[in-house]
Amino acid sequence: MSKNQPKKTILIVSGYSLNETVIQNRLTPIINIGLHKGFEFTIVCSGSVSLDINSSDLSYIRIDHNLAKASSFYVRAISEFLLALKLFRAASKVDSDATFVTTPSMFCLFLARRTSSLMILDIRDLTWEYLSGSMVQKIVRLALRFIAKQKIKIFDFVSCSNTSERRYLIEQMKVNLARVILISNGISESAFSKLSAIEFNEDRKKINVTYVGNIGLAQNLSILLDAAKQLLEVDFQIVGSGTQLKLLEHKVRDEKICNVFFHGRLNFNEILPIYEKSDILYAQLSKNYSTAVPSKLYEYLSTGRRVIYAGEGEATQVLSQFHDVKVIAPDNIESLVLAIREMINTPKLKGMQCQNIGIIKEKFIREKSSESLYGKISEWKLDS
Repeated sequence: MSKNQPKKTILIVSGYSLNETVIQNRLTPIINIGLHKGFEFTIVCSGSVSLDINSSDLSYIRIDHNLAKASSFYVRAISEFLLALKLFRAASKVDSDATFVTTPSMFCLFLARRTSSLMILDIRDLTWEYLSGSMVQKIVRLALRFIAKQKIKIFDFVSCSNTSERRYLIEQMKVNLARVILISNGISESAFSKLSAIEFNEDRKKINVTYVGNIGLAQNLSILLDAAKQLLEVDFQIVGSGTQLKLLEHKVRDEKICNVFFHGRLNFNEILPIYEKSDILYAQLSKNYSTAVPSKLYEYLSTGRRVIYAGEGEATQVLSQFHDVKVIAPDNIESLVLAIREMINTPKLKGMQCQNIGIIKEKFIREKSSESLYGKISEWKLDS
């Protein structure tokens, strides 16, 4: 971009608050790369949290809306619908050269309208595909899939976070491959440098199994608590918050589970000491969420710790590249207990932690994958 030309502007519409760590992790590298290339950014979002970016070329338009965190899909859907209405009402008043609409709120797709600017849809989660319970839910899923297929047509490009989502966009949504941008989930350079430098703290009496992340229906951490009751020689650390946190805390209290410790939501630097004392890092996604890859897995692998993942689908393909990682069936207490016991009783494979860290550095640094977005923008001759 020529120094004599005015800076091009990118408007970002974020369906979820920047208070959500996964949203911060997705947007921060994309914006940092764009700022380095000479773009200006405006983010339309709810809440008062800002990204950890200090630049006069980044501004915010705040929307007053508390997104419902109820476990009911329909309650959350109504709240997301109302928020999306407010977001696009505010966004319509902003002139920009490109508009970047990021999910996982499906209503940021459904309520988007075509503008004269370059339009990019960022698919971070195929949330409508998770409806698979009752017949009513299946009918709703098909209806939402049809709407999504029609609305995606208004976007010039569609970005996604993994190959499963890319395949879905091409096969189910009939998006031309040339319009699809793969911006892989991963970890930022700054976070990677801190996590990969964590040393192992062997000065403790008990093995520690740690979970870090959202505590919701998809994670079903009740399974982890049931495993803890059978593994009294192990301490379980749970970091995070979400719709199921209170239920889990009540379960621990009511069933007198003495080896589970809740830390609540912590910032990144506060989590580092917990990673340091951890031996095994655990994550789970129930089978209905097989197209998703928890971004937390990349953080886990950057520490060099052993990982147990209970899940299916795309995440298992990603994990197949790494060593000393055990993949088990989701929502299965027996498999989880057996996996933990096997890891406790099996010596660590020398050099495996360094190999895993090396794979993350080579393939899953977010700033590197974000470059593909600006390659497509350049093809559009936005900055000509």
